Amino acid sequence: MTNRLVPVLALVALGLPACTGGHHGPSPGGAHAPWPIKHVVIIVKENRTFDQLFGKFPGAEGTTTGNSHGRTFPLYPGVYQIPIAKIPHSYHDALRDWDHGKMDGFSHSSRLIRWVYSQMSPEQIPNYWHWAKEFVLADKFFSSAQGRSFPNHLFTIAAQSAGVHDVPFPTLKTPQGANTWGCDAPKRELVRVTAPDGDQAKVPPCFDIPTLGDRLTAAKIGWSYYAATAAQSGYIWSTYDAIRHIRETNQWHQHVKPVDDLIADIGANRLPSVTWVTPRFADSDHPDRPNNLCTGENWTTNVVDAIMRSPMWHDTAIFVTWDDWGGLYDHVAPPQVDAFGLGIRVPLRVRRIPFPSGTALPTSPPTSDSGPYRAPATLEPGRPRTGSRGRPRGRAAVPSE
Repeated sequence: MTNRLVPVLALVALGLPACTGGHHGPSPGGAHAPWPIKHVVIIVKENRTFDQLFGKFPGAEGTTTGNSHGRTFPLYPGVYQIPIAKIPHSYHDALRDWDHGKMDGFSHSSRLIRWVYSQMSPEQIPNYWHWAKEFVLADKFFSSAQGRSFPNHLFTIAAQSAGVHDVPFPTLKTPQGANTWGCDAPKRELVRVTAPDGDQAKVPPCFDIPTLGDRLTAAKIGWSYYAATAAQSGYIWSTYDAIRHIRETNQWHQHVKPVDDLIADIGANRLPSVTWVTPRFADSDHPDRPNNLCTGENWTTNVVDAIMRSPMWHDTAIFVTWDDWGGLYDHVAPPQVDAFGLGIRVPLRVRRIPFPSGTALPTSPPTSDSGPYRAPATLEPGRPRTGSRGRPRGRAAVPSE
């Protein structure tokens, strides 16, 4: 894959009114990749499972029933706003929900069952379903780590979590007012890391690990990361904040952009070859009160519509995924490939573009019986990455017409 678009992260695609009705210029920060895909846009949303959003999708490996310690029952109708403050979804909650592959430990308490074992219908999230039908929906795609957002977001940029299983504690605020999981965190904020030999330590959430951004920079391919600012809720998902050699150098200002500027930058043809996007909290699909899933779908629609209206639409691959399961039910047991996961299954949607005849693709296309994808399955310059940190395999759910 030498001199092509460097990472293809397994993370997905979309366009239209949403649930409420509602020639390339120079690339900043580097050259475009010389093959048919000129842009990759990776949209990472929050805390949903495959069964919760797409369990009813025709031809997919979904379900409409739940399993609680051996008791089977129909999943409850999903709602846009879950009326509780937080669904438990720590590392230990993930292990309990997984229950050694039985996938029956999600019922933490009687007040949660109604919401944890719930499922959205296609008419509630029409654009998410429209895009799933028109493009590709992966039904064997798993979060990278058993646990919450911080380790899984680290995987999206580094194909590892620096030994992190969970989030920093206590989570404290920046001087500008937002919660932070990064190098600008107050000194009291620490995160537990686990070494390969099992030793544990609490350290600041600020690491010097190699990232996909580093590889792109070395290959002279431009990249950006759009996220909430240090004054906005959702800044915790601005993951390069946790990478010291990015956060504490001019690379931070060169590559990390306010998510509020994204649509304008798309319209002005300012996106580089690779762009990660994480939303503000209110637009994230996070199920905790007061968030509204419809608001999150509308935001995603606005982003994809902007790309569809732009010159980059015809050479752009869009990936949309969700970072972790968020405590919600899914019936497919994730394969365990190392001490971190795979984590519980999440949706992945991919907007593909046609390749001209004779285009050399980097890997053979997946077959219906191929194994699982991990987020991210990464293609590095020159060859596909294999092993526990990246698995260029997967299965697509083909809609019935």
